[in-house]
Amino acid sequence: MADETIETQGSPDDAFAPGSLGRRAPIWHEGDPEMPGDEIFELFMQWCLDRGIELWPHQEEAIMDLVLGDHVILGTPTGSGKSMVALGMHFLALCQGWKSYYTAPIKALVSEKFFYLCDVFGKENVGMITGDTSINPSAMIICCTAEILANAALREGRVPLLRRQRPRLGLASASFDPSQHEVPAHERHAGRHERHRRQARGHNGDLRRHHC
Repeated sequence: MADETIETQGSPDDAFAPGSLGRRAPIWHEGDPEMPGDEIFELFMQWCLDRGIELWPHQEEAIMDLVLGDHVILGTPTGSGKSMVALGMHFLALCQGWKSYYTAPIKALVSEKFFYLCDVFGKENVGMITGDTSINPSAMIICCTAEILANAALREGRVPLLRRQRPRLGLASASFDPSQHEVPAHERHAGRHERHRRQARGHNGDLRRHHC
């Protein structure tokens, strides 16, 4: 019985094991990393179900839009599950071979999220960069302060990219900053009115869809 327990602890089907979500991403040295978006979505949803998590409609819709390639601004109250959408974003990027970033305004929050993402995706897939700390900087998921990411983007002229196979320049990496998504209600209403007005004129800009 003891041997059987030890054998199943590292199973990819164990959603509570360390690195469980990272192990559901494709194995990079085997085949094409270009996974279909619907397959990635199903893998993530199955992981959530295996952990007993049922996504709210706004979470599921936001992740679906990310899978479809839309830009998403998720302005919902504190405690409404934005971090779960961020997990979906990181998993999508990992499955498709892109580096993704989780930014926070202060180092303490960056460090806290680093350890959490290591537990979810596996320490080999997650790195941290702050002003005085650099851990696994070549990882596919990077936790950093907003200043670090902004400086890198200014230095390189774009958000820094990393593709493990067949680099394609010009495609933006994903980033998530929880401090930028707490939008007051009056600003959300004003933004929604302005967006509808611009759409009526036929000027949608670069963002195909907003979620406010």
